[in-house]
Amino acid sequence: MKNKTILYLVVAVVVLIALYFLLEQGAVPEAEMKMLVEVDSSLVSEVTIYKEGETVTLERRPDSWYITNPIDYKANNSFVKTMLGKFEEMRIESEISHSEEKFADFEVDAEQGVRLTIKQGNKADEIVLGKTASGYRHTYAREEGKNTVYLIKGSYGSSFNRSAENWRNKLISDFEQEEVVAIHTPKMDLVKNTEGWQTTTPGGDSFPADEKKADQVARQLAQLRTSNFPDSTEYEMINFENPLTTIKVELASGGERTLKFWVDPGAEGRYFFKYQDDPWVYRVYNAVYDKVMSDPEELKAEAKDTEAGA
Repeated sequence: MKNKTILYLVVAVVVLIALYFLLEQGAVPEAEMKMLVEVDSSLVSEVTIYKEGETVTLERRPDSWYITNPIDYKANNSFVKTMLGKFEEMRIESEISHSEEKFADFEVDAEQGVRLTIKQGNKADEIVLGKTASGYRHTYAREEGKNTVYLIKGSYGSSFNRSAENWRNKLISDFEQEEVVAIHTPKMDLVKNTEGWQTTTPGGDSFPADEKKADQVARQLAQLRTSNFPDSTEYEMINFENPLTTIKVELASGGERTLKFWVDPGAEGRYFFKYQDDPWVYRVYNAVYDKVMSDPEELKAEAKDTEAGA
């Protein structure tokens, strides 16, 4: 009797487990193991992102990725690389719904979803990304023009929810620190020769510069980034004919780069600047400006103790 009771219990448990899986499969049908979109990142030529009334188009060019809509500007290639990698991670985990009425619940409707058009040669795929599922490891998504809502692997908000400004490459300089052979500011001429950096003041005083400090100035100029992109309406604050400061950087190749700075009257401790003939105006904080406008005395090398050991 005891053995029969145990057998009945085991059978009951097996039946309940089987019933559970059958019900689960009926509620959320299993999808084939496939990708939401088949993407080879090396073949993608253009991506358009539509989100909350803003459209951003990114285009691959021979030298870099560029934003082409709403402006024409070089894109942050690191952000683009991350985005392309995300396309190759969009594996479908399961089918959630086949009803268009459910789109808003999963935020894959036109008002809430992030719609993407991915071009690869003559092929264009359109998908819509919705909200992140609980646990933040999956996302609701669908193919444009189809009613099936999927649960796909991964979280994608930070990779696609960028404004046009945030897609822009904030690095402004186009040279390397090692290329710099001279820096000319209103305070000094900083020139690199075979013996190291040499400083000459407007009054004619000349002395060796501390190598590390001089390298820091060259590095700051070579890694010059804009803190943000001023709105075109702010250009009206600038007297382009009368810059506060002009800095010239000479390169080993014989080339030269010119930077012009103006005080930003709309924000304390910030400066507008232009780089070469770029049509854009950029902005930096005073810490950056102070570094590239270092005083000669701050760069002076410490005198060597010639009497050591005497």
